[in-house]
Amino acid sequence: DAADDAEQATIDATNTAITGAGFADVDALIAAYSALVAPVASALTTSVDVLTGTAGNDTFTATTATDDATDIIIDTSTTDADILNYAVTANTVAITATNVETINVTSSVASATGLTVNASEFTGVTNLNVTRADLADGAIAGSGAVTVSGVQGSAVANVNAVSGATSMIVTQATTAGTTVNATG
Repeated sequence: DAADDAEQATIDATNTAITGAGFADVDALIAAYSALVAPVASALTTSVDVLTGTAGNDTFTATTATDDATDIIIDTSTTDADILNYAVTANTVAITATNVETINVTSSVASATGLTVNASEFTGVTNLNVTRADLADGAIAGSGAVTVSGVQGSAVANVNAVSGATSMIVTQATTAGTTVNATG
């Protein structure tokens, strides 16, 4: 009948559109979509890396040993909840991160000098959390000072001294837009 023919024509048109877009069938389209939004867990290596996130809640890891000045972590979604966990053993942190909503910097620098986090290459960050783990138990002597430099108010919403910092200086490249919190 005419209704069945119209329904079949709609199905045929949909299948043609799917295969015309490069997918063999609806299952292939669903698989491609699922891969796009499935969260990834990626780590920097000792080579130059460009890590790309998904529309899911991705987790990235970095250490001083794996960070290269030209490494890039980028996520195209601003509505997810990505996390970069960065364990540092050097006094200066610099990395490029775009749309990674939470960046956790944990320092285990056994040094009397302060920790500097260069945030000039951060964009789309909701929380930049800095922890001086080297001073958390009081066993390692150190200044506990944390400097966060290059903060763009439109790029980093909050800078948080989580624990171990005895002082924190935040230098903003723009004059407004970032909240500074000391919780530990």
